[in-house]
Amino acid sequence: MAIKDYDKAIHLLEIAAKESKENPSEPLWQGFYSRFVPKKSEALSLLGSAYYLKGEYQKAVEALNESIKLDPNLSDPFFFLAMSYGKLKEYGKAVEAAKRAIELDPKAPTYYAVLGLIYKDQKKYKEAEENLKKSIELDPKSIVSYLKLADLYYEKESYKEAVNTLTKVLEINPSNMEANYSLIYTYMAMGQFDKAIESANKAIKHNTITEAGIRIKKAEGDYPVVEMVSEDSPAKMAGIEIGDKIIRVNNQSTEKLKLEDVINLLRGEEGTRVTLIIKRGDKEFEKTITRKTMIDKIVSVFFAERSLCYREKGNLDQAMKDAEKAYSFNLNLDNIKEALGAVYIDKGKYDEAINILSSTDKDNNFSKLLLATAYAKAGKFNEAVSVYKNIPEDYLITKSVLRNNAINTLYNALKPYKDNLMQSIKALEAKGQYKEAIKEYANLLRISDEKEAKEIRTHIAELMIKYPHLFALPEEARRSVIKAEAFTEEGKFEKAIEEYQKALELSPFYPNLYKALALSYGQIKDYKKAIKNMNIYLELYPDAPDIRAAKDQIYKWEFMMEKGE
Repeated sequence: MAIKDYDKAIHLLEIAAKESKENPSEPLWQGFYSRFVPKKSEALSLLGSAYYLKGEYQKAVEALNESIKLDPNLSDPFFFLAMSYGKLKEYGKAVEAAKRAIELDPKAPTYYAVLGLIYKDQKKYKEAEENLKKSIELDPKSIVSYLKLADLYYEKESYKEAVNTLTKVLEINPSNMEANYSLIYTYMAMGQFDKAIESANKAIKHNTITEAGIRIKKAEGDYPVVEMVSEDSPAKMAGIEIGDKIIRVNNQSTEKLKLEDVINLLRGEEGTRVTLIIKRGDKEFEKTITRKTMIDKIVSVFFAERSLCYREKGNLDQAMKDAEKAYSFNLNLDNIKEALGAVYIDKGKYDEAINILSSTDKDNNFSKLLLATAYAKAGKFNEAVSVYKNIPEDYLITKSVLRNNAINTLYNALKPYKDNLMQSIKALEAKGQYKEAIKEYANLLRISDEKEAKEIRTHIAELMIKYPHLFALPEEARRSVIKAEAFTEEGKFEKAIEEYQKALELSPFYPNLYKALALSYGQIKDYKKAIKNMNIYLELYPDAPDIRAAKDQIYKWEFMMEKGE
């Protein structure tokens, strides 16, 4: 439904919600109201769902809560209320509403699915998995629930489970686009590029058909009608138009055939002919079409992903062919631009890579990695560092082989810049300008790989022993720490994390900030970040009095990750 249609629906539902009566008093009108006029609670429920679909979530919440006040035993208002609260990130209320919907209708698979997605947004993976599996148990053919479960596994980097789940989707529907694409991308994250290529080949084959190049629709007992004619297709060349009725195919009447039977008659080997009797208006005429192999443009994404796989395997010529093929189908998709930009980088065409990768979505982190690499290889280090700094930290902490390969390629491309920066730092230290050197170490740390970062922190730990006054916490950083501690006492750990991060911007080598940050991440079950920050604490403070407790805490977090929590 288009936005303007939502507006019309909302307008009518607002009127209905205002004018509806729960119990019309006149007996004559009771039958009319029961058949044609919704109760006020139902009108408000429909209004709330319309607001949700339009993206006006606060208005949806207000209408749905009004509906629930009038009739607290309808399950749908709670369902839409849960989704609306989820969009507003009011997760406690979202969970409560979803659970109430389930209480009212415990056999509704979509209610469990939405509860699972709310838990997933909070990174409560165990609860999310349980509810998505319950949704599938109630509806074993629910492709949407399988896909959401696969997304969950991919997000928590349980790639094997994601593959198993996506395989089940493809058993139900082998041509499902989202499942095929997700399977390829998951294999790439696992580093299984041959399997990814095999999956891409299957997806391309599913969408490559030898036919006339038309799409038809058919009502039972009527003739099929042409609803789309592909450009550059045999049907287009033969003069077939939208709205034409296909009366006969190779002398066989289509009137009583099923839609799929007509489609099969239109298909055949490339170069063979099919004769159609077409009715246009009151006229009938014959058209002979020579079948042609047609590749649906939607497969451009599969050529793009296959290109990245061939690039990882070192087959740049095939990678370029696939990237150019994808680009010829669709100029606007980010993953196609990534495939072509990546090959341009490897071919030394840095300006071309920069040009195409600069046009991707500003929030696309994989594109940023490639763009930063292109800048670095072109010797434009300031631009490379600027792009890299805009990539979120959690994106860089990953098990994905594809992503780690891209990260390592960028770090290697930045090596000349980092070497020059290190030389400048050593020169400052030689002059005794440790304050200035520490500031530059902080800049270097932001663009260092794990090995380099550990070496920097080890050296900083030595400097802290010699010159502790240089590492005192600034007043502005202390202000953020006090706020963070207050948020922690209130249980607002996300807010606490924000304040600790502000403090670290001002004092990036203060050990206890990393420990506090690690504990806050542990509270919200973001164990990867918790472990990373606790390790940084230990690197900066190798003689910490609580070293045993810190290491044991890391072991606990690792165990929680193994349990899938």
